[in-house]
Amino acid sequence: MHYRNIGFKTISDFYIDGGENILLDSKNIKDQIKIFVYKSIVYFKEILSVLRFKDNSLLCTILFKEEPNPKIIDKLKSFRWEIKKLPKNPYI
Repeated sequence: MHYRNIGFKTISDFYIDGGENILLDSKNIKDQIKIFVYKSIVYFKEILSVLRFKDNSLLCTILFKEEPNPKIIDKLKSFRWEIKKLPKNPYI
């Protein structure tokens, strides 16, 4: 493969059974309270992750086949992607 540029980002996930049935634009007070609680839990877990008290459970990676454009790298970094350039393989 010999690709040298890689990007990765961890993603936090959270699931509560039945949460997928709630509409985000619901006018029901119970649904709004559940949405607030779910979002609060996600934000709290994200803060723990940023402070490195908790690891995220998902990893998203990009393996670039060509040298990425600096504009693409800047855009990815603005969304907290970490971009690395690996050293050349000395055995090839």
